[in-house]
Parts: sequence; structure tokens; C-alpha cells
Amino acid sequence: MLGKHKEQTMGFSKWAKQAQKLASQHSDKINAGIDKAADKAKASQPTKSSYVDKAAQYAKKAVPPKS
Repeated sequence: MLGKHKEQTMGFSKWAKQAQKLASQHSDKINAGIDKAADKAKASQPTKSSYVDKAAQYAKKAVPPKS
């Protein structure tokens, strides 16, 4: 049972590295998507625009820089 758990962990680690690599390759598209989502959120909730801007800023910080 313990061996199977380790295999799952290793599989996740490999998947996470691949996701980071793809995110860094396409960071411009991801950031554009974050901006588009933030614009739509601000349009539907104008009184919350400062919160939306802050959330978008933090989301962009989570995206690795373009490689």
C-alpha cells in the first residue's frame, strides 16, 4: 500500500513540473486570460473592482515568467 502512494506522489510531481513548464511557455496567454476575466468581473461588479484588481495581480504573480 505504501509503495502505491509513493508512485502516485511521483506521478503528481512529474505532472506538476510539466504544468509549470507549459505555464512558463505560455505565460503571455495566461496573463491575457487573467486580464480578460478581471475585466468581465469588474464589469459585472463595479463596486468590487479594487478586489478584482488585487486578485488578478496575485494570480499573475503565480504564473511563472516566460522561458
